[in-house]
Amino acid sequence: MTYYEFQDINKKPLTRPVLSPESIYVNGIPIEDQIDGFYTLTVSGRELVPHTINTQEVASSDGSMFLNARYANRSIKITYRLIAKNDTDYREKFELLNYLLSPKRFDFKFYDDPFYFWTGTVTSVEEPAAGQNFAKGSFTIECTSPFKRRIEPVTYDNSEDGVIRISEPAYFETLPDEIKLVIGSKASSISIKNDTRVIKLVGSFNAGDTLRIVFSDIPEKDSAIYLNNNLKLDLLDLTSDFENFVVKYQDVISVDNANARLYLKLRSKHL
Repeated sequence: MTYYEFQDINKKPLTRPVLSPESIYVNGIPIEDQIDGFYTLTVSGRELVPHTINTQEVASSDGSMFLNARYANRSIKITYRLIAKNDTDYREKFELLNYLLSPKRFDFKFYDDPFYFWTGTVTSVEEPAAGQNFAKGSFTIECTSPFKRRIEPVTYDNSEDGVIRISEPAYFETLPDEIKLVIGSKASSISIKNDTRVIKLVGSFNAGDTLRIVFSDIPEKDSAIYLNNNLKLDLLDLTSDFENFVVKYQDVISVDNANARLYLKLRSKHL
């Protein structure tokens, strides 16, 4: 069991700063370490997330007809306190806090969940009481994806029995970061398969060539295909499941042709 030091928010802070068990990390550093006198009190919104359902009313029928359901955005609320020495110090600390939270979209994580990160935008704040240099307030980060992602990818390869088996508890379908193939024999086409999903590459491939497929599910970054570090999107067969080649727990990924050594990097997502 882990024990945390109790802090009475009505008293002056300790000389040595104490990191909150739910401290929020921005730019990879807890805000407590970036702003003297800041302390994370509580965090809410990281627990259960409901579905939003789409329905249609049907004449002469009670209720409505179910069409589909999806997870909505996730709102994470951080409540904090901030203590300043004087009015000038108070203003300077809030200027810095505004700066740290200013990106329109940024990654963040928490001390008690160090292996995963969220991505979001500050969309609302609770203003502290006026006329004092002690502040207790909150800010809410809206995450357009309700999922958190692993910070470091897990790498799989097919060296054991010719296939890749996703063994970690990646229960939700996730686009891999990267698939890499080291080709063992000459081929004119290569197919990477995961159940009914297939990525087919067509071209001239020789033993020793390296193929890298880099996936992206964010608008700011395009997916790409590299052959020996040269961008080669033209290798992709148009019938391929390139943009939706997702994987999850217990999936089996294989490669046809070319006697290739297959690697897959995955940063699984979790609710």
